[in-house]
Amino acid sequence: MDYSKEIYDGAINSSNLPVSLYQSTAIKLLEGIEEGADISYINFEFGKLGERTSMALRENVYLFSGAKTFNYVLSTENLILGSDGQIIPFKQFEELAKANNALYNKTWLEVEYNSAQIQASNIVDFKDFQSSKATFPFLRYVTFKDKNVSEICRRLEGVTMATDSTFWHTHSPQQHYQCRCRLEPLMDGVETKLSTKDLITPNPLFKNPAITEQIFNKAHPYYNVDSKYKAFAKTNFGLNIPTLEKPKSKILKETLITPKNNKVKIEGYEGKHTYGTLTGDKLSVQQDIEKKLGIKVPDKLLENIPSNVNIRYSKVNAYWQESTNTICLDTDEKTKIKNLAHEFGHLNHNKLKQLYTEDGVRKYSKEFLGLYQEFAKELKDIGVANIDKICKARKEIDNTFRSPVFDCIGEASKGIYGGGHSKKYYKESHKGVEFFAHISENYFVGNDFFKELLPNTYKLGNDYMKKILND
Repeated sequence: MDYSKEIYDGAINSSNLPVSLYQSTAIKLLEGIEEGADISYINFEFGKLGERTSMALRENVYLFSGAKTFNYVLSTENLILGSDGQIIPFKQFEELAKANNALYNKTWLEVEYNSAQIQASNIVDFKDFQSSKATFPFLRYVTFKDKNVSEICRRLEGVTMATDSTFWHTHSPQQHYQCRCRLEPLMDGVETKLSTKDLITPNPLFKNPAITEQIFNKAHPYYNVDSKYKAFAKTNFGLNIPTLEKPKSKILKETLITPKNNKVKIEGYEGKHTYGTLTGDKLSVQQDIEKKLGIKVPDKLLENIPSNVNIRYSKVNAYWQESTNTICLDTDEKTKIKNLAHEFGHLNHNKLKQLYTEDGVRKYSKEFLGLYQEFAKELKDIGVANIDKICKARKEIDNTFRSPVFDCIGEASKGIYGGGHSKKYYKESHKGVEFFAHISENYFVGNDFFKELLPNTYKLGNDYMKKILND
């Protein structure tokens, strides 16, 4: 919302802040915490975060939102007077005020939302590390090891310390906004001699939130107000923190949590899928895709996307690029839903730790390896050459449904049979990458031809996807 006129006229000022902006800011940031920690404030479901920490973070968010709202209004007020000390015309002020509004309530708010989401996830991880320190007595700092790694994190790469070391109180991710680093638990290790590391002094803004129980601590510039506003600041700038009330009955609670189990039939998809539960950045991505492609997108396809995912569109191409978190979606009417399920399948196998790269090594979950072994067994029983022959002979079947089978046997045989990619790709790619993406297609879109040729793999694949997506 634009508050330019109200601020210019004095209806809104640094002593009379807009409650609606304060509340919407807090709600946005609380959604980030809910996303990151998998909790629900309205349902009093606090998961691994725990009630005490969850409520402490909620209060912190409201205090931060109050300080943010105050700073936004005050900085906008300061635009009313020109360099000569005179009130500038409204049109001139409006242009400046709108830019300031976009800075505070769009650009910075998105960064703050991402931070709330990431830090909430980091708190859950750190609590897990502490509860399992008897098994995993060491933690190691891990970066993405790419050109985007910050200098402060680059120097922390590989640093190993005891899980309960106070070192992690100040040197845990996030070390800065948009930090992508994480801590890795180790069963064995040797503590790094910190005297041999040229570490950068941590920014006090990013102390370990699991210790402080704050996403945004008092080192944030929003809290640094002029002395004449100190008393006002102690009242949260005249803004109330709303009371969170528990649901009064089981019926009410079930009503509140319905969206989490909102499985509906969506045109173009197989079976029923969860829809209408996404919030924040993920909802924005969903809405953007739906607008561009003219289709609905099931929530579970997007539930695990990173905040920095890049979505592109093409009439002739569809792909997932892991190194840049980029997904290019096909806009062709015939294939856009199938390829949507396929490319987000690639992203999900990575984010759900089913097939993922860590320290340059491709790793697999036990669940996925079990599924792939059943697929290999079925291929052996039927014969890869036989399946290849059937696929080529059944030309009455649309290639949209034949190509997934071709691609899976092409990957399994390293390009001897099947097709869809080059033999070079099949020889160099990691086992199961294309198979997983096609299993994702089967689950969301369905494929009767795949089901006919590989019935056991089709059924087990659907059961597997349902389980890992918690759908």
